[in-house]
Amino acid sequence: MILLGLRIADGMRISADTAGTWKPQFPLPWWDWSTLPCLFAMIRNNLTRMPFGYRWWHNDPDCLLLGKSTSLTLQEVKSAATIIALSGGMLLLSDDLPALDEGRLQIVRKLYPVTGVTAIPLDMHASDEILPTMLRVICSDKEPSSYQEHSFMNEKVAAQLSRKRNSIIMAKGLGIWGCISISNWKNRNVTASIPMSSFQILGDEAECLTPHGFHAFSFWSQSYVWISSQNSSTDRTQRSISKNLGPHESEIFHLKPVHNKVQFIGSDLHFSCGFEVDMMISDSDYTTIKLKKLTRQSGHIYVSIPLSQHQKIEVKTSGDLYTAHYMARVSLKDGGSLCPRLNTFVYRIPVTVNLNGCPEDGIVVINVLS
Repeated sequence: MILLGLRIADGMRISADTAGTWKPQFPLPWWDWSTLPCLFAMIRNNLTRMPFGYRWWHNDPDCLLLGKSTSLTLQEVKSAATIIALSGGMLLLSDDLPALDEGRLQIVRKLYPVTGVTAIPLDMHASDEILPTMLRVICSDKEPSSYQEHSFMNEKVAAQLSRKRNSIIMAKGLGIWGCISISNWKNRNVTASIPMSSFQILGDEAECLTPHGFHAFSFWSQSYVWISSQNSSTDRTQRSISKNLGPHESEIFHLKPVHNKVQFIGSDLHFSCGFEVDMMISDSDYTTIKLKKLTRQSGHIYVSIPLSQHQKIEVKTSGDLYTAHYMARVSLKDGGSLCPRLNTFVYRIPVTVNLNGCPEDGIVVINVLS
């Protein structure tokens, strides 16, 4: 029936009604979990219909329920937030917002602003589960049409990246990376895996173009790990990123090639780990990251900074000095003239946006000191 609205309505409800329970509850028949009001039905219909977003209509994934008056667990609320965010559609709330605790309210803040970009299910017909478990969008600081100009990309990958409805356009200087969500729709704990080949943002040639490996950042759990391109003799297509997920839990992974320059890796401000950034400029000693001033917020960003043995960093956020928290070190052997020795350090940096009219508000300045 929803096809009857084509070329008549700009927005389309693509899901069944959500509810404060995972499956339908009495007096509703519990076995009809595909159409009756419940979170599972809402997620199921969104996953199967969201690819039509921005091709036929603007997605309406139904509202996000945050209140503790529901029987939904925190993991289920985050899973619903993940699906709504990656649908790229409307962000609707029906809770009494002043009554929400800060933890639940922070979830919806991480979805705003909406990206207007729809994710692609990667295992729609390949999963042994009843629902797809992996969704992908491409994040890039380049216009989608420019991918066709890169000779190192094969035609298939360039065609995928050139679709504007599936690529989030980021601020210049952030680079290109893959964003994939992984979900566990089972009622028990599982170890979920994402094949490295799913992050094919540069095609089959990505391995030789990224000899230093990849930054892997998990958004909901705020964890970082470096994945070496040389630490395994296994073919890259057979390697994977794994995480233990509880019942109905989801995680969002960001995978970015490691380069010998300052890189923005992620944040706890926005699920895309980049859409919250308005500008990033970097030279040999200074890096400036300017956050979008849309709402008051505070949190952290994660930045990779190449440093020599005797160098240190000084960080200013909104004009005030802050201490950057050391997270990890990536140290690789000399890869020749094209791949010089790389020692890069990953830091977590506090950030604030106060909307107080100060010229330095929401601006992070990183100074490398010799």
